[in-house]
Amino acid sequence: MPLDIRPVREVGAVFVHGLFSSPRTWSHFEALIAADRELAHIDTLPFGYVSPVASFSPLRRIPSFDDVADSLGGFLEVEGGGYERLVLVSHSQGGLVVQRYLARMLNEGRGTELARISRVVMFACPNSGSELALTLRRALWRRGHAQERQLRPIHAAVTEAQRTVLTRVVHARSVTANSCPLPVTAFAGETDGIVTPASAKSLFPDTGVLPGDHSGIIRPDSPGHRSYTALKRLLLTPPDGATGSRTSDRERGAAPRSGRTPTRGTEPARGAEPDVAGPGDWRSRAMVDHDENGLFGIAPDVERLLRDLAGPTGPWVVNVRGVGGVGKTTMAYEAARRAAREGIFDRIVWTTVRGGAHEPGLWEALFDLAAQLGVSLGPDRRGWEAELGVALRAAGEQRRVLVVVDNLEVASQATAIVDGLRGAGVVRPHKLLVTSRGVVHDPDHAIKEQSVTGLTQEAAVAFIRHVGADDPELADATGTTFTPIVRITEGNPYLMRLAIRRYLSTGMPLHEVIDELTALESRVPDGGEGLATRIKAHLFDRSLGEFDLVAGADAAHSLMAAFCAKRRGDRIARGELMELSGLADRDFRHALRCGHDLELVQASRLNEEHSIHSLLYEYTKPRPGTGPGTVSP
Repeated sequence: MPLDIRPVREVGAVFVHGLFSSPRTWSHFEALIAADRELAHIDTLPFGYVSPVASFSPLRRIPSFDDVADSLGGFLEVEGGGYERLVLVSHSQGGLVVQRYLARMLNEGRGTELARISRVVMFACPNSGSELALTLRRALWRRGHAQERQLRPIHAAVTEAQRTVLTRVVHARSVTANSCPLPVTAFAGETDGIVTPASAKSLFPDTGVLPGDHSGIIRPDSPGHRSYTALKRLLLTPPDGATGSRTSDRERGAAPRSGRTPTRGTEPARGAEPDVAGPGDWRSRAMVDHDENGLFGIAPDVERLLRDLAGPTGPWVVNVRGVGGVGKTTMAYEAARRAAREGIFDRIVWTTVRGGAHEPGLWEALFDLAAQLGVSLGPDRRGWEAELGVALRAAGEQRRVLVVVDNLEVASQATAIVDGLRGAGVVRPHKLLVTSRGVVHDPDHAIKEQSVTGLTQEAAVAFIRHVGADDPELADATGTTFTPIVRITEGNPYLMRLAIRRYLSTGMPLHEVIDELTALESRVPDGGEGLATRIKAHLFDRSLGEFDLVAGADAAHSLMAAFCAKRRGDRIARGELMELSGLADRDFRHALRCGHDLELVQASRLNEEHSIHSLLYEYTKPRPGTGPGTVSP
């Protein structure tokens, strides 16, 4: 037998087409990659399979997803056998084929064979099915189409494969026979009328929206087309590149991790709590850039919250509510940390709701909580509440669980999630703690509302001095000097931090910063939401303007756009953030440092992950249908 002397190539990009299509659908990507010197180490490997509209020959049948998945496996072994790394890129139905392949490999105990795959990218994959012309499709294929059937919403085999990929690939921690951690990115088409963004993104944590309809999303017409630049950045990511993850806003006087003042406000932790929680720990999911040494005025609120949670009876649901930036997340974190330290609960789980304020997020919350509790949910999402409820009732006979749901927005969203989780059994003896900007509607009045307001004058002054600890004049100033800032921002720690950072970064006299805020107040004599909106807009405008000056306008805009390319509530790994920004390493480092100095960017996990406050996200994210530079105040 002759020896195989083919040279081993570095990266093979395997392209998997969709329904009623062929490998030719990838010609635009192939041409651009072939002409790109930065991707000279990458070969394109289009994978083809039979996907006709119908089969009229009695001697031929349309292959099922399982057939195509097995064919893909053979393709990777043969055509992809000479590559050190493989990247799987799919369009539409091709994403379901890739997921079926991964699930079948893991179910067969072949997880170690997947380690050569470094990334999965899905364009417009119908993860929740495609509703388009469903009645017509059923009429056209009365006898059934082996592939079209599985594109219908809530198909059991598709959902089961997706669940396997989410639990044993996306959220896996190590390579074993039955698991293999791989970054999976799911892109939706901005004007796709066949696969909606909700279906394309589904429950995958790393998602994005690209220009184009269902077919246009994979037809980039230039190297600058966003579909191409998005794929190129992912192809250039090293095998161990991190993916995006979740976050919640840092609130209520939590100072940066580089806080330089002695402990004030809360007592130091006792016991053996680690400084950085591991990926399976609730603290790592809390995504709080948390520094106990920079907390002020929070102790009474935490004590009151802890009493509600510790009681052996109700309240079973507690809603910590308040405006953005006032400290809901930090208070919930501190209460959960105290509960863990004092052994009040046997288990604590935490999930952060992401996406738009009007996206319910119940499915994602149920899935995330079930994964933490080790509950295997079935293929039909409509049964998830009942399945999680059975597991919680069984657990309740032996242990109590505290469930924390952070980052809820409008009342309708909060109410939908609370109702869903209560229906899933997150009550008696378990307790549910949520953070929200509004009241959770409950006809039975069984929800305890705990309102969080701004810091008191004394706590606010201590916090301001902490933020400006490097400025000796701030340390020596009397408390009354800061009274206008505290009054106009209503003691909101996030807004006060922006005001002080403006003073520190611009070199402006403090009285000029205060005069600017006072002028705003005079224009809105009735105060209320009008004044709050003007203060946020003013501070964001001034901070972003200063960001342009110190980091350079192009770099500053690129970094902010990178955050807005993700969903509200996302925390982004450093490597991925640089890719999304498109900045060179030196420019990226400088812009990121400037963003941190201005308190526009927040760091966590030893500066490995970054986020922006949800208020800033809402302000800077472009409105639908507007240009990339348009902000939404």
